[in-house]
Amino acid sequence: VSTGARAALLPLRVTWAVERQGAKLALTETMDQAGRVFSEFDLGAAGKIRTWIDAGRVWRQLPGGAPMELQGPERGEQIDGSLIGTMSDWQREYREIVVIARETFEGRGVLRVRMVTPDGFASTKLVDLETGTVVADYALAMVPGAGAQPVEKRHADFREMAGVLLPQARTTAFAAAPGAKMQATVTKLEPRAAVDATVFRVPGK
Repeated sequence: VSTGARAALLPLRVTWAVERQGAKLALTETMDQAGRVFSEFDLGAAGKIRTWIDAGRVWRQLPGGAPMELQGPERGEQIDGSLIGTMSDWQREYREIVVIARETFEGRGVLRVRMVTPDGFASTKLVDLETGTVVADYALAMVPGAGAQPVEKRHADFREMAGVLLPQARTTAFAAAPGAKMQATVTKLEPRAAVDATVFRVPGK
């Protein structure tokens, strides 16, 4: 799928229903034509985690705190796991893209591709040979109190929108807690959404 076809969906807002260990959470991700991303992870009574991505810079605001700019692997992790990984031109976002192998995953032919962001965050993606979609990601996630932990994301239930296949379900599993998988399902997909540009502005910046 061409980057032009993906760009035709922008601004794109995706709302996810997230469940982990019985807790029901919500995540909203928004991306505009300039490639800016704003996400809000609603943790219920614990508050909200907000993330802004703009021209390669990333800020994160934890509940009760001020926005802090991320650097190094934490920055790369946020970019790699955002809508940028789905909607943007990989050659622009990653300094290294290497096809490692051709293999089979869940009955389909895939390419195992290693990707590295400009600040050194590495991930491995399994790309469906037929559709070009990413069906799985493997990387390290920065877990508070535990440091970098291996994480696996599986993407499923792809549906076409204006010629672009987008995943409607995602399962995230952390090596440190294999039984505590996080399930996410799209509840609302809004292409060419009416978005207030102020949401992409980092407070106080």
